[in-house]
Amino acid sequence: MMSHCKVQVIMMRGILEAWKQPIYYDYDKNMTMDLLSSIIEDVGKTGFPIYAITGDLRAENRALLKSLEISPEKTSFNNPFDPKRRIFVFADIPHMLKLIRHHLIDD
Repeated sequence: MMSHCKVQVIMMRGILEAWKQPIYYDYDKNMTMDLLSSIIEDVGKTGFPIYAITGDLRAENRALLKSLEISPEKTSFNNPFDPKRRIFVFADIPHMLKLIRHHLIDD
């Protein structure tokens, strides 16, 4: 039986309408700039515009944000499918609050 340490899941959701759709998953794979660009381009080809991404702040995801040069001063990056638009990056606030709670309880 194969054992995995993590799963990478990407979901799309509507901004103005209530829908969610998983569009990608893989086991034991970190999100990279190349993989994210490929997924954004594939989604763009279907006609769905991407305005923003969000994710937790695990070390692997912080590495992705660093490669995208995301910082408090620069909160978006060029859309690889549509260079006229930018994609904004948001931290997963509920997940951050959960991490703070765990830290306060544990330490």
